[in-house]
Amino acid sequence: MAIRYKSIETPELEEMLADLVRQLGNGVATVSYQGTTTTYSSPAQIRIAIAEFESELIRRTRAAAGLKSTQPIIRVSYARTGNGL
Repeated sequence: MAIRYKSIETPELEEMLADLVRQLGNGVATVSYQGTTTTYSSPAQIRIAIAEFESELIRRTRAAAGLKSTQPIIRVSYARTGNGL
């Protein structure tokens, strides 16, 4: 994925991500870069593109902070039960 977005500068990638998020409610989204337009024709496709853009931005942020991209981000979630436990 890093190679796919290598030619796109971070501010442009952030702008494209913001455009996708704004267009998510429409069900169809279009982004353009260097004369190429990509259209996402369903909310599912838009969400996948948003996740890819966010992952690339996280990778770049981690690289700028000197962290290896292979170092895991630990997320903890807790199960919720309906009986108050």
